Amino acid sequence: MTDYLLKTYEKSGKNRYGGISVGGVNSQVRLNDSEIGTIFEDLRSFFNSSQDNTTEDILQDMEILLKELGTQHNVKVWFYNKGWHAMVSFLSVASNGILRGNLPPSLDPRHFGISVSNHPLNLTKEQLSYVAMATTSTDVVVSICVIFAMSFIPASFVLFLIQERVNKAKHLQFVSGVNPAVYWVANFAWDMCNYIVPCVIVIVIFLCFQQKSYVSPPNLPALVLLLVLYGWSITPMMYPASFVFSVPSTAYVVLTCINLFIGINGSVATFVMELFDDEKVRRINDIVKQVLLVFPHFCLGRGLIDMAKNQAIATLFASLGEDRFKDPLGWDMVGKNLFAMAVEGTVMFAFTLLIQYRFCYKPRLVSGVSSLDGKEDEDVARERTRVHQGGADGDLLKISDLTKCFGLLGINGAGKTTTFKMLTGDIAVSGGEAFLNGHSIRTEMQAVHQNMGYCPQFDAIDDLLTGREHLEFYARLRGVPEKEVAMCFVRLYALHSEESDNGSEASPNEDKSANYEARRWAQDLMPAGMVAEWGIQKLALLKYSNKSAGTYSGGNKRKLSTAMALIGCPPVVFLDEPTTGMDPKARRFLWDCILSVIRQGRSVILTSHSVGLSWFLEPIQLTQGQAQHWASSPPEPLFPLSHTIYRADSRTWLTLEHVILGWFSEPVQLVQVIQDQAQYWAESSPEPRFPYLL
Repeated sequence: MTDYLLKTYEKSGKNRYGGISVGGVNSQVRLNDSEIGTIFEDLRSFFNSSQDNTTEDILQDMEILLKELGTQHNVKVWFYNKGWHAMVSFLSVASNGILRGNLPPSLDPRHFGISVSNHPLNLTKEQLSYVAMATTSTDVVVSICVIFAMSFIPASFVLFLIQERVNKAKHLQFVSGVNPAVYWVANFAWDMCNYIVPCVIVIVIFLCFQQKSYVSPPNLPALVLLLVLYGWSITPMMYPASFVFSVPSTAYVVLTCINLFIGINGSVATFVMELFDDEKVRRINDIVKQVLLVFPHFCLGRGLIDMAKNQAIATLFASLGEDRFKDPLGWDMVGKNLFAMAVEGTVMFAFTLLIQYRFCYKPRLVSGVSSLDGKEDEDVARERTRVHQGGADGDLLKISDLTKCFGLLGINGAGKTTTFKMLTGDIAVSGGEAFLNGHSIRTEMQAVHQNMGYCPQFDAIDDLLTGREHLEFYARLRGVPEKEVAMCFVRLYALHSEESDNGSEASPNEDKSANYEARRWAQDLMPAGMVAEWGIQKLALLKYSNKSAGTYSGGNKRKLSTAMALIGCPPVVFLDEPTTGMDPKARRFLWDCILSVIRQGRSVILTSHSVGLSWFLEPIQLTQGQAQHWASSPPEPLFPLSHTIYRADSRTWLTLEHVILGWFSEPVQLVQVIQDQAQYWAESSPEPRFPYLL
């Protein structure tokens, strides 16, 4: 029978709750009643027991027991132990069968029987609460899964922010006129739009599985608010990390691990402490839960656990006729979690803005620059007096007592790029002042940004955008309205035509082709893209304009960066080594473009490795941050390729490698810097020319 039941379990085991077998013989019974009686007679003789003593009573009871247990013909009751009432029901059937089978023939068996009732004791309230906690423990796994999924999403939001900060695309947007507050609001809005998608997926999954703890009519609003406010709070909490990390992948791994650690460990630890029936542990648990509310990860996980616990307790007590369901949005439930996340999101976003505006940053102030040994040149003293007395108020770019280490002509590391970073607001100034078009770089940086274009030393471009998209994007940032774009394009087109007629070395066929293409663009293109098309034409990027910038060569990337600096007609253009990576033809083409900008009346400040520039420039000499000599007239070629210069700090001779050129509406001025010290400055210059650039 046992073998049959096991072999047929898969087929009918779940429908077979029990049965009765009769005719079974107990093979363990070896003695009959007479043999048992003989054995006990021998025991009485051995103990010499009398009729009324205790030993005789024990022997009689044992004899009766053994005779009853020695039944060979039995009725066996089978039952399925997972059927809660199977054993009692089938045992009742067997007992009634035996009873009615042994009734006298004169009695009707239908009038006799055994009735069975099942009446378990009710659980106490403490026992019900413990059962509810045990039931909720399975829902803890659900909350852990939600926390696990929601820990990766906000960590991914900082990847692009770090990339933009490292490659200076973020700073270039600020230079192009983007308000930092608008930048962060736009990022936050876009990140929230991306966050809503997985948030909806989580809710749909709960609805599909009909998790009453989360999707019942009273619980669903609380679930939605928990998920939405979690995104509201955790997203700006990730933003400060974009100022700390320089490698996006490292930031992603670190932030994800932090989110998982706080969310999972905090939620599980507080839930486990609730299982201990100890007053001290409960007080500690209450304190821990209040402290951990500062983390959105804990607010989400703990809120889901509290909702599941509330639903489990309400379901159990409802069977006793008692309503124990609490409002999920109440303060004792998830209300405090929602309030904490709402406050955290606002505070962390404000904290991000404070970091961006360098609210807590205090630069190291420098009282002055120590004087150098040796006599100062009279021209230098006269120029310093002119600037300090206000004689340079009409200059477009004016620098006064700027004490940050800087250089405009020198070897790598001399400070040329640092100067540009100070003038564009990328780094803070330690002391002194600089003015651009009358605006201070220390107090009016947003006004300064409206008057400049900037091409950084390294290309601040997005590999996924095309060249045309870059130029259209920065044209819009420059505030070029669609209605005025066409007029701006016509003016720039006329400038290009004048440049082609006056200064270009291109062949007549190339000149005609360029003018024809410009006219065709002016006629066919929509106004919104005309400025971008001018930049593409100006820097000869038409062939690559619709390709991703990540596929550009180094020279074409520099062209695109230069076009982005020229877009929008800024009064002053800063170009940090714009010819790096360009071939001689492209380099000469870029110089021609810069010359056309100068003819328009704008100013260009640039650094370059082209030593030939120094043949036609007038340098100023600085030593340890102070000017020492200012040439009053253009000398013979100042810095031929083999010229060497003396470095005062290490007393070694170096070969000239770097040149910076500043074109203004006034005469050109060149500054040579060695180890952060300007060495020479010429007062006047001939007309800017570039015969030895290539």
